Amino acid sequence: MGGGSSIPRSKNVPTVIVTSTKEASQTAPSSLKRHVSPVSQSKSSLATHRGALLRNQLTEAQRKDLTEVLGVARASKLNGKALADFCRFQFDEFCAGSEVVDPSLWQDGPNLVLSGKASVVININNTPVTVCVLLRGDSFGWQCFDEDPEVPEVDQWLRLRPRVVVGAGAAPLRICLLEEEDVEGASNDFGRNNISRLFSKRSVTGIRSEALGAKREGLGTCVSLFCSIWLTTTPTAEGVCCTESQGVLRAHFLAGLWGPLLERFQALQDEIRRRERRGFRVHDRFPLQGNQIEKLKCQVRQFTAIWYGSARGGNLSAFFRWFMKALEINGITAYSMENIPVTRSLDGWVTIVDGVARSNALKGKSGQ
Repeated sequence: MGGGSSIPRSKNVPTVIVTSTKEASQTAPSSLKRHVSPVSQSKSSLATHRGALLRNQLTEAQRKDLTEVLGVARASKLNGKALADFCRFQFDEFCAGSEVVDPSLWQDGPNLVLSGKASVVININNTPVTVCVLLRGDSFGWQCFDEDPEVPEVDQWLRLRPRVVVGAGAAPLRICLLEEEDVEGASNDFGRNNISRLFSKRSVTGIRSEALGAKREGLGTCVSLFCSIWLTTTPTAEGVCCTESQGVLRAHFLAGLWGPLLERFQALQDEIRRRERRGFRVHDRFPLQGNQIEKLKCQVRQFTAIWYGSARGGNLSAFFRWFMKALEINGITAYSMENIPVTRSLDGWVTIVDGVARSNALKGKSGQ
C-alpha cells in the first residue's frame, strides 16, 4: 500500500543540521538532537533546531506556553499533564513553505503542536493524500521500542512517505517533542529504554479492540497508526469520507474506529440484557455512569467529525440511536421505536415519525 520507495529509519537517512539558535548551548548530547531531512536537493525543509532541554532549563515563556497547550491538548494521554511529568523538551520550528520528510518525527514522538498550521500528507498509489491537519494542541508521533510488543511498527507508515507540509504564507509550525522518564527504569542514561510510552493501542472506546491491536486482516499495522493520528489531530476540511484515497482511509477508519465503536454499543446493550436476566433493579441495569455517557457522546462526535470533516463537523445521530435502543431494552421508555410507523424522505436523510402513533403510545404509558 502506498507509493514511493521504502524509507529507512532516521538513523540511516541522510540529514542536514539547520541553523541553531541561542539555546543551542543548552542542548542535550548530540545523540538526542533532531535532524531534518531534505525533501530534495533543490528544496529542503526550512527549520529552526532548538535542541533538547531539561525541565530546569526551560525559560518562563516556554513553561507558560507548554502549560497552556497541555491544558487544551487533544490527546487524552497529554491533556491536563503538568511539566513535572516530563523530563526533556525538544523544540522545532518549520517555516512557511516547508515540507518535512523526517522519520524521527514519527519515531521519537509525541510531538505537541504549540502554534501554526500544517498538514500531514502521505502517498497512496503515488497520489498525495492529506491525512489530517496540525493545529495548536494537536500531537503526533510514537515512541518505538524494539523490546515492547505494544508499540506499533512504523515501517509500513514510513513506506507511505509521510511528511509535514506547512503552506506558503502560513505561520511557522512550532512543535515540542515531549519525553517522559520511566521512574522504575530511570538512570543517568538518556536512551530510549528509559522513556515511557505515552500512546498505546488501547482504544478510546475503553476496550482493547482487534482493530486497534492492528490485526485487522488485509490492513496491517497501519490501522492503529492511522487511528492514533486521527484521534490526536484536527480532521481535514472534507473528512475521510470524501478523501481521494481509493477507499484506503475509509477502510482504516471503519476497521479501526467505527467498527470497534459499534461493537461497544452492542456489548453495552448485551450487558443491560444480562443484568435484566439476573434480576437487577431497573435503576441498576444501565452499565455506564453519567461521566462515561458524556465521554461516549464526545467520542461519537469526534469520530463523525473525522469522517465528515471539520467543515461540516461531527454529529450525535449514532449515539442518539444507540441511547434510545438501550433505554428500550432497559424497559423504561413509553414505547419502542420499532412499533412506531416512520417515513423516510426521498434522499434518505430525514426520518418522519408518526406523531399520532407516538402520542397514543405516550398516553397508554401514562394511563398505566
